[in-house]
Amino acid sequence: MSSSSSYQRMTAKVIRYLERKPLLGLINLDDLYRSVAIEKEDRQQAYNFLSRSSIGTRAAVENPRDHFYAIYLPLIGNPQKKVYLSLNPIPEKIIKMENPNSDEVKILKNQLREKYGTTMVDFWLQAAQNYTIRIADNAMREAKKRDRGACVLCELEKNFNKKENLDAGRRGSNKKYCSHIISRNTIFWSEVKRIDLEYPLFSLEGSTALYTALMNNQFLNNPANIAMLCHKHDRLLIHTIKQFSEEIQ
Repeated sequence: MSSSSSYQRMTAKVIRYLERKPLLGLINLDDLYRSVAIEKEDRQQAYNFLSRSSIGTRAAVENPRDHFYAIYLPLIGNPQKKVYLSLNPIPEKIIKMENPNSDEVKILKNQLREKYGTTMVDFWLQAAQNYTIRIADNAMREAKKRDRGACVLCELEKNFNKKENLDAGRRGSNKKYCSHIISRNTIFWSEVKRIDLEYPLFSLEGSTALYTALMNNQFLNNPANIAMLCHKHDRLLIHTIKQFSEEIQ
């Protein structure tokens, strides 16, 4: 078997393994190797794929994939220790829109203002963006119930530190949020951009298509992409994704 086909086979195995993990589930390398790799060479291939497809790694910055399946985060209690956590697949083009220094949304808004008028964009589209919180309400409730109202990363750190005999260090804050892995701002404007290429945005067809797209958007309206997080872990996740987005532009 060629090295290329061997790597593709290993890639498929790792993807299947990651897809079975819960959102922000700890990826234990020994468990990964037991599940998908036997030979030492296979283990290196499995790790290479994980590293290249994880938000926050140098390997992913230097050689990014078209989808990301994990995120590489430090522990708040032990910042020198980093862990891989599972994600549902996120396209690279969506991650790039999370760049806080990108002018993509600003340029899109200006183009829409020229096309439809400032009032239509600044009032009606802003109102529509605010409405996304109502669209996501049921999914957020499901995520909160699934996570039992607790920060999933605080719980992960507590269990990890106990298993590794590490000091608990700093803990997250008491206030908890239903946090979208991809920001609602990015989700909204990516759908606006796509729909406007197909229909006049403020027509009945365009408005219906945008509403339908937001209702069906897996990153907005699916509990599989929403997690309960404390303020510190929410900020950590957002910072890691935005910084990574800047680095892969």
